[in-house]
Amino acid sequence: MPLNHHHLPAIAAMGFSLLLSFPAAAAYELEAANAKGGDALVNAVILAIARKPMEVDDIIADAVRLNPARRMEIVSKSDEMFPGFKERIEHAAANALPETAAPLPTAAPELAADATRLDGWKADVALGAAQVTGNSQSQAVNLDVKATKDRANWHHKLAATADYGRSDYVTNARRYQLTGESEYDLSKRTYTGGILQYTDDGFSGYDYELLEGFGYGYRIYDSKDLGLTVEAGPSLRQQRSSGSGDQTNEIIGRIASDFYWVFANKSKLTNEFSILIGSSNTQTENNLALTAPVADSFSLRASLDVRNNSHPPLGSKAYDTITKLQLVYSLQ
Repeated sequence: MPLNHHHLPAIAAMGFSLLLSFPAAAAYELEAANAKGGDALVNAVILAIARKPMEVDDIIADAVRLNPARRMEIVSKSDEMFPGFKERIEHAAANALPETAAPLPTAAPELAADATRLDGWKADVALGAAQVTGNSQSQAVNLDVKATKDRANWHHKLAATADYGRSDYVTNARRYQLTGESEYDLSKRTYTGGILQYTDDGFSGYDYELLEGFGYGYRIYDSKDLGLTVEAGPSLRQQRSSGSGDQTNEIIGRIASDFYWVFANKSKLTNEFSILIGSSNTQTENNLALTAPVADSFSLRASLDVRNNSHPPLGSKAYDTITKLQLVYSLQ
């Protein structure tokens, strides 16, 4: 009979008594359990992780190599008993066997994808219309693409935004932005990471803006339906004025937060905030968005983006806003 959560106290007691055993003992115990057949191997894996949790990667990998046919059962029961190690367990299982090993059963396509490293990205493609105010006063079309990938302790984000407006043969809105971010988990709630961002806004008063940042983050809330993250750190910023051609290069401080709330029928409210504090100016941006599903892979999104520059280039306004209504297609 497989172990379940009611056995954890007994597991812990047995684990402490074996804490000082030789490093090879766990592998030997797994081999012996595998030879017994039945549920012995799965039970031995759970006991080994409880005894030496920091060796969870090696324990899972050894067990999967011993009995590849029971890989799914090993992963499923280990995830259930040790949810805090879920990513490490699945990563170790997915990489335990050589690439020539038989593919994972169709019952767990997410592990098969992880093993081949082909389908780890998730993306949203949003197309819609916008109302722009501030340095540009116009209606515009826009395209937003966001992609994320989570693998073990690493989290990657890519984003591209394009807003374009034209009337009476005159371009009156043009803004492009590319952003790349990577985060590495230090613990369940803390992480460190970096950001690269390029902005080209033809009506901001700058030819271009570049940002290279590094920060430390903390996840205040981190659940499936509610999340709040704060991040702070130093950055480098380059700005070139489109009027004078002058370029500023400075070290600045960056503070950011990211909030999400998933509620009725998988609707999602998000708010992304950032402030860049430098000697030449302080830039603040806040994006509030509401996304509601309308079909299997399609959603509608309404958003408001507000940007402020404390000391804009000569002839430019301090505030810009863009209000968007978009159709979103999700790629999983």
